[in-house]
Formats: sequence, structure tokens, C-alpha cells
Amino acid sequence: MFGIGNRLIDVGCGKGKLAMRAVKEGYEVFAVDIIEKFLKNINIKEPSISTYMLNILDSKAVSEFVHKFDQFDIVIALGLVLNHASSKKELKAGLFNLVKLAKSNSLIVFDLMIEEMTPGKPKYIWSEFTHTLASFRDLSQFINAYGLRLLDIYSIHDDYGDGYVEHSVRTFIYKPW
Repeated sequence: MFGIGNRLIDVGCGKGKLAMRAVKEGYEVFAVDIIEKFLKNINIKEPSISTYMLNILDSKAVSEFVHKFDQFDIVIALGLVLNHASSKKELKAGLFNLVKLAKSNSLIVFDLMIEEMTPGKPKYIWSEFTHTLASFRDLSQFINAYGLRLLDIYSIHDDYGDGYVEHSVRTFIYKPW
């Protein structure tokens, strides 16, 4: 269906575990996060990873980043990066910014907490940062509105003990344009 290149961006990279693995597999890797300490530690462990401060929810900053560094073959945002949005409007901007980072003929992979999977607002390990949940309908409308193709989606359940649970979906999207 498509041939993916080797230029990868890890959005909300945290401590860089995925980024470091991708370098070992031969990818050209950019790692972005809003926590400078994480980025400095990644550079110490793996200097070949290009690290930058970037908030995926900030559309202007993402546009400037793309203008400076171009787009990527693979865009990955694992964990609850997108759910840090303070509103559904900001969440949709974050999703669109992932698409903005992606070249034509590229793969976008992201995790997203979904309203239908979290009845009763259980407590989350990241509850102080997790503000907005999307619905399956929101996700479907977004994919269709931007001419994207859903390749795969599956549920993820993390139980951290003491009542802290997270239910999310890992979503694989193809950007044909």
C-alpha cells in the first residue's frame, strides 16, 4: 500500500525509550516534548537524536517547526499526549498538528483516551494532566474530514494499582496526501 521512509518524530517523547529504539533500528529520529529535562537526558544517552521543545497542542509552534525541519514519514504520539488538551477544540488542533507533521504517504500512530471506554470518570495515574477525552465519533469525524485512512485501532488497558487505570486506543492512520 505504501512505502514508509526512515524519518520519524516521537511527539511527547518523555524519557526517549521509543526514540532510542528507533535510532538503533536505523531511523533518523526527532524527539519533541515540553519537558526540557527529558530532552537533555536523551541527548546525553543518544546524541544522534535531534531533540526540541515542542507542544503538539500549539498550532503556531508546530507550523514553525514544520517550516524549519520539514515533515516526517512516521509521526508517533504514544501515551496520553493528546489528552492533555484543555478542550475538545484544542484536542482537535493537536490531532491536526500530528497530520501537519506528516508527509504525504506517511504513517501516524497515536494513543487517545476515549469517552466510551472510561465510564464514571475513574481516577487516572496522570489525572492532573489528563483533561479532555474524545469520543469514537470525534475520532471518526476527524479521520474522514481530513481524507485519512484508518489502518488499525486497538484498545490498551493499563492498571497501575490503587484504583489507577487507563483505557485508551492506539490508532494507526495513513496520510495519503
